[in-house]
Amino acid sequence: MCHNTFYFAKPGAWILDPFAGSSTTGIAANLANRRYLGIDMETEFLEISKNRKLEIENPTIAETYKQKINGFNDKNELRLFLAQELKEEYAPALEF
Repeated sequence: MCHNTFYFAKPGAWILDPFAGSSTTGIAANLANRRYLGIDMETEFLEISKNRKLEIENPTIAETYKQKINGFNDKNELRLFLAQELKEEYAPALEF
């Protein structure tokens, strides 16, 4: 799934991600005021997704992420940053 799908959906719209993984799309969608439904078969990814969702319920953390998103020159730059951040943050859990 393209991680910038939420840019094409109206605020409040649902984003369905049938292969959610660690829900990077979901985090970005939630921060952009979209609703998100992610599906994945892997229990490890579901746990990571749940923890990431709980993390952005903290207003301070959510604001930090929003500032990061707004600080990019284009969507591709944001996508590359998110992929690298995810790899660094979850590498031990996923044994990269």
